[in-house]
Amino acid sequence: MVQRDEPVIESRVLGKNIKKTPEQTNLKKVIKNLLENSPYGVLATQYKSQPYASLLAYAFTGDLRNIIFVTPQTTRKYKLLNNCKQVAFQVDNRSSNPTNLMSIESLTATGQAHQIKFGSSDYKKFCKLLIKRLSYLKDFTESPSCSSYSVSVVRYFHVIRFQEVSEWAI
Repeated sequence: MVQRDEPVIESRVLGKNIKKTPEQTNLKKVIKNLLENSPYGVLATQYKSQPYASLLAYAFTGDLRNIIFVTPQTTRKYKLLNNCKQVAFQVDNRSSNPTNLMSIESLTATGQAHQIKFGSSDYKKFCKLLIKRLSYLKDFTESPSCSSYSVSVVRYFHVIRFQEVSEWAI
């Protein structure tokens, strides 16, 4: 069963009739590079049609299917994630290119967030990735007052030059 997250809105899915830029030639590599070089991202959630954005530290799986993060159970983010699983997650490289606006790249992942059950095999595997990437989160990750989440990514949208959008569906 294909998991859908939202209707595609006029983005360009790379195909044989579209001339690819060098940045789009290997989109999976570009996505991985942006994720590796951006230690923080923005998680977009919603509640009763009201959007909300949260800055967070994260890790991701090598196959790009999961984005992992931890949040305290006392946060608005935690409450919103338990009310609506549909999320978007965004990273960009603007800090690498502050004076050249046309070289900034942005990446948005869409999918569903799932709480990872403490002590499960997924918990051990995903938290290990998070701690390997961001060792300072070890105590935070293991705290009983925090919950770990995985975003099951359905698609990525890669934007270059503020208007050229490519999509990579998992």
